[in-house]
Amino acid sequence: MNGIYDKMTKLGYEVYMITDTDLDMTLYRRCVKVNNICSKYGSANCLLVSIHCNAAGKAIDYGSAERRTAE
Repeated sequence: MNGIYDKMTKLGYEVYMITDTDLDMTLYRRCVKVNNICSKYGSANCLLVSIHCNAAGKAIDYGSAERRTAE
């Protein structure tokens, strides 16, 4: 699936992907999914890792993100 997922599962962690497609998901929907997992296992037993790779502007300007993602 991806490098982080593979490494975590090899270490014995149970990993859930909140979004598994390139399609955008609202912040509300992501929170619902995370809260459902935390309700099942207890929030003290959960760790959320959120990796963002948002790009803004032209390919040569990616480091100068002047725009923001709105949800």
